[in-house]
Amino acid sequence: MDTNGLLQSVPRDGSYRWLCDAFAAGEFTWVISTEILLEYVEMTAFYFSPVAAELVTSLLLAAPNHLRQEPYFRFDQVKDDPDDNKFVDCAIAAGADWLVSDDRHMLNLLQVKDRFPPVPICSFAQFRQLLNR
Repeated sequence: MDTNGLLQSVPRDGSYRWLCDAFAAGEFTWVISTEILLEYVEMTAFYFSPVAAELVTSLLLAAPNHLRQEPYFRFDQVKDDPDDNKFVDCAIAAGADWLVSDDRHMLNLLQVKDRFPPVPICSFAQFRQLLNR
């Protein structure tokens, strides 16, 4: 999950609140690395508050359906926004079913033929449809 998705799922009236609810119901496993977690903390504290950042990360890390995965290699697939590579590398290392993002830099990877290693990427709308099946 990219950071924007997390941020939109935090408020009770957030546009992606369904994501938090599905995670709380154990409908999927949320994969994070230390680098991703630090970005979550930084951005949640910036947009909400340090207390909210502490609460969100505590809930995420306490959930039985989270997975900590540190990337063991940097594939450097996202050229236009290298900061997004942390999500791609973590998804690859974890063998994730989906990298969920609405970020155009990550979604642009879908247009690259013969990308190695391949990363299954979907938007949040597509992920919601997958969960509803």
